[in-house]
Amino acid sequence: LFEKSWAKWLMKRQWGKKLMFALFGDEKDVEHRFPKKFPNISKTDQERCENMPNILSDKTPFVRTQKCDGSSATYILEVLNSRFGHKSYEFYVCSRNLRVFKNEDPLIDDDNPYWDAAMKYDIENKLMDYLKKHKGCEYVCWQGEICGPKIQGNPHNLSENHLYLFHMIDSENGMFDIRDAKELWDEYEMESVPIDEEEYILPDDFEEFKKSADGCYDSSVCEGNKKCMLEGYVYYKTTDSKFSFKNISRKYLLKRGE
Repeated sequence: LFEKSWAKWLMKRQWGKKLMFALFGDEKDVEHRFPKKFPNISKTDQERCENMPNILSDKTPFVRTQKCDGSSATYILEVLNSRFGHKSYEFYVCSRNLRVFKNEDPLIDDDNPYWDAAMKYDIENKLMDYLKKHKGCEYVCWQGEICGPKIQGNPHNLSENHLYLFHMIDSENGMFDIRDAKELWDEYEMESVPIDEEEYILPDDFEEFKKSADGCYDSSVCEGNKKCMLEGYVYYKTTDSKFSFKNISRKYLLKRGE
């Protein structure tokens, strides 16, 4: 059914996906769902500071990172078993809500930026190298934002797709401090979101805080362009890497008509 041209047309629209799965979804669709069996790995979604009225009273230092505007992507490599000293693995490529398969998949658009990024950065082999060096790990995950010419209106002014990483999780350590993760990503020649400040103290005034989200992206995530308007920031607590939230620029929202 999902191979029909009219079905593919519906599946390219969010309302169409909901309609199709409400009418025709069954247990076979489970394989397409975002994997929930891995502790500490979840869909990427940050709470807005507007929904956290007491957050400014927290004077613990935060790592402040620039929030890239694209499409969320998750890459997981899992150790399945080991026979005669040979390990087998399963590689998961996911959008924000779905597992994306390499071959033609009616659940996604024909243009597949998730697998394109996986191949461009050789992610599966890099995750495998990590697991081979950390023999106790059962899985490792990288999460990031794919930005490019056909994604979200291309606010980064890019000529090709780029993956900017922001989360690393493995079975031994859980969520990594983004500063530690960046050191490892640099070793693997991966791109990541810019770290703006490593020990940022939240201000007392909310209006001051909102205005601080205005600005321009670091040129490293805009192919050298220094005038790309910044979407905002994500803040990671230095004492708890699992705790984070976002502050979206009002000027950015106004520009996009939101």
